[in-house]
Amino acid sequence: MNSDETVVRSTCPACGTVDVPPEAVTVLVAGEGSDPVYRYTCPQCYAVVEKPTSARAVPMLQNAGAQVVLVPAEVAERAGRQGEVLADTDLSAFLAALGSSDDLARLAAGL
Repeated sequence: MNSDETVVRSTCPACGTVDVPPEAVTVLVAGEGSDPVYRYTCPQCYAVVEKPTSARAVPMLQNAGAQVVLVPAEVAERAGRQGEVLADTDLSAFLAALGSSDDLARLAAGL
């Protein structure tokens, strides 16, 4: 990135401060009473990061090149209730509980 290019400076939970090209940012706006969020893929670890933003920031992000998506409020509400992302420790515990690749093969076969 050139020093004169516009970037969105954000914080990735894993990498810390990152500079993201505005074209790689999507702003989700759910309507009255809901705070907008912006989403991007971290350019360092490739994790999807979602952060709250203010309604005032939406036009600035859009003018810089971010895509703005209007989301029905009921969809945003359901998405917010889905819970947390599966953590590495949860995945490790799940794999340990499987015991062996034979168990995994039986699960995949539906047995």
